[in-house]
Amino acid sequence: MKIDLHIHTKYSADCDTEPKKIAKLELSNGIDCIAVTDHNSTSSFNDFKNSGIKLIKGEEVSTDRGHLIGLFLEDGIKSREFFAACDEIQAQGGISILPHPCRSHKDVESLVEPVDMVEIFNSRTSISGNEKADIIAEKHNKTKVCGSDAHFVSELGRAVVDVDTDDLEGARKLFLKGKIIMNCIPSPVYVHPLTWIVKGRKMINNFIKK
Repeated sequence: MKIDLHIHTKYSADCDTEPKKIAKLELSNGIDCIAVTDHNSTSSFNDFKNSGIKLIKGEEVSTDRGHLIGLFLEDGIKSREFFAACDEIQAQGGISILPHPCRSHKDVESLVEPVDMVEIFNSRTSISGNEKADIIAEKHNKTKVCGSDAHFVSELGRAVVDVDTDDLEGARKLFLKGKIIMNCIPSPVYVHPLTWIVKGRKMINNFIKK
């Protein structure tokens, strides 16, 4: 099964892509499953019903120490304290991932221990940033994973993991064992300013609505 493990939808403050469009494009590109990891939101899950794609329920939480991803969630993560959020994910039987660890994290070395996996390739992160993440994961003997971090449709499927199973519970177990194959392609650097434009536009629109 091919899985795109780190994607965003219109329910993230810096993305405006429709969930149904994501599902359609991913399936057309041979992706069997996606993990939706919207920023501080789990609102998109219902939008993927009857879309034909397998869904891992996730969330990318903005904590006091930087971003944290939880996968295989039942409920949204309430805490914004990094270590407490890790505990919440574990309590749900989920998997915690330290995403793009060399971007926007405070004292990253102290954050590695409680997480299950480290994102050592993020399509939006520089080569040097990904290399540093790989070194950190190796140092702490953590399972390595990749993520496309897609905010635009052109980024979908850029970082995909292959697992030797067709069901989500089997995938969860293989993730924890590190039995995955990563297929990684970087995104062009211009996606960053475009993301800021989307975020700014959404902020203005929300302000006008109020």
